[in-house]
Amino acid sequence: MRTPGVTTIELAVSMAVAALVFTILGAIFIAQGRYFAIEDAIAETQYNAFQILDAAGLNAISASGVIGSRTVNGTAYTTSTSTLVLELPSIGQTGDVLVNAYDYVAMGRSASDATRFVVDIDASTNSARVDGTRTPGALVDKLIFRYNAVDPTAATAIELYVRTRKDARGQTILTPLGKIYYLGSS
Repeated sequence: MRTPGVTTIELAVSMAVAALVFTILGAIFIAQGRYFAIEDAIAETQYNAFQILDAAGLNAISASGVIGSRTVNGTAYTTSTSTLVLELPSIGQTGDVLVNAYDYVAMGRSASDATRFVVDIDASTNSARVDGTRTPGALVDKLIFRYNAVDPTAATAIELYVRTRKDARGQTILTPLGKIYYLGSS
């Protein structure tokens, strides 16, 4: 005669099945966490690369020319493959162009943190633009400015190549982007 209850073998089999289910669920959870971290890194590198392109492009299409060198807000900048200095016509508070007045914008990697892209603006008196340094992008791994002339100050177009980088869960995520901007094409 059998008494009601669970035998040792039934208990062992149910514990083995439960262990197998929890092992599979744990593996799925770990894989999902890795996948999320990598996707988050991809989104972050793409966002920063596009922010850099947008910041540079908005200034380049408004620019009247490339300047060889300029001190902007106390920092000396020289146009090269890693730095760009632009002269932009000043815009008044009502949106009109101010006659014989220019704003200067320097762009490149930050001197204090090479992974940050900085835009330094030196606005003229009465300009709607605001003096100061902004950091529209980070995670910069590579930043290259190319010009359509041997002398950058004679350039009418600027090619910007930026690559952002982030490490996530032992994997390096790189986002390379590039674009050509024509000066004064706004």
